[in-house]
Amino acid sequence: MKKSKIYILSLLLFISSSLPANSREKILTLHGFITLACEKDKVFEEILKDEMTLQYQENLALPQHDLILSVKGQYDFALGEAGESGPQATVGLSKLFPSIGTTVSAEYNSTFYSIVDSSRSELNLSLSQPIARNAFGRANRLLSQITGLEVAIASHQIVEAYEDYLAGLIRTYYSWYSAYANWQTASSSYQKNVKLLDNIKARKRSKIALQTDVNKINLQVLEKKGNLVSLSNDYQSILNMVKQAIAHQDREILVPDQPIPYKKQDISFEKDYDNFVLNSRTYNMLRLLDKKSELDVDRYADDLLPSANLLLGYTIEGADFSLKTEESKAYLGISLQYPLPGHKEKANYEISKIEQQKTALSATNKDRQLLTDLRNLYQEIEKERKLIELADKKIELAEDIAIDERKNYSY
Repeated sequence: MKKSKIYILSLLLFISSSLPANSREKILTLHGFITLACEKDKVFEEILKDEMTLQYQENLALPQHDLILSVKGQYDFALGEAGESGPQATVGLSKLFPSIGTTVSAEYNSTFYSIVDSSRSELNLSLSQPIARNAFGRANRLLSQITGLEVAIASHQIVEAYEDYLAGLIRTYYSWYSAYANWQTASSSYQKNVKLLDNIKARKRSKIALQTDVNKINLQVLEKKGNLVSLSNDYQSILNMVKQAIAHQDREILVPDQPIPYKKQDISFEKDYDNFVLNSRTYNMLRLLDKKSELDVDRYADDLLPSANLLLGYTIEGADFSLKTEESKAYLGISLQYPLPGHKEKANYEISKIEQQKTALSATNKDRQLLTDLRNLYQEIEKERKLIELADKKIELAEDIAIDERKNYSY
């Protein structure tokens, strides 16, 4: 048996022994590959987790608006002769309404006096309404809008992560098919060159070929063999990536399906670019960022105002826990708090204006860069289209030449 045939037989035995028993081929389509990857690949699940956190962002950003229960207990010790000792307990409930900035609270206080063996109770109902900084919840509403814009931007970014992930899967599949096709071609070419070598050796034995001819073909065989080893390694590497993406543990031998042929489509750059500016996610994100920067300026401008609250309340005082012999009063007031000179608030406001200008400049630069990138992409598509047409013509000519060469070789 010739050495070339021994090598092929050894290679086939090695491949068959490395495959699991009862293995069978399974054609994996592009759609099936993407579906399996999305179901089993942890990268897709990780992206999904990022999306699930967005629903909680507004609750985290806005001031706490839950019903707050407060309980306080203490014991008073008299230090003078006129003082009285005794326990004191306070229970309170409060709630903030962020959209209007109003805080409503109720507090009940009871104190026991040991000397007179009696208790004193007080019920206080109050309402606090901001009228300058965060007037009627304005700052909270701005913060809610800003948070909504941040969530929308994050949603777009997550969609981009989805698309990048899917684009990576599609590239992997096409690379797999390309490696598979190259490996098949290299294998076929090697086998044909081995047959050609056997044929030349037979011709030499018949005195119609020289040893030089045998050496030339043998050199081609060695070259084809080296190419086959290299392409086999490339194919195995990309196949391992495919198995990782779909968590493949079965006995089937995965084989890629032939992708859908290139679909010719006319492209109008100006029309497509106008549509891209109006509807693309990239420009939507730029518009959202611009709107967010405007709201940030308004928010920090609101912080420059003094903290002024209108106070309205009603108090009932009486003996015992049930407020017997009750005494009541209503009150109306105002509280004012203003930092002098307010360095932090002014700094935040100035920074927000700078960030707004920076966002506008960034959007302008991004628009110009996108226009250039799209023009280059359009030119690249047109170049590839022309190359495909040339490749089709080359294939036709190569097939005609192959037919003629096959006839000449037979003669």
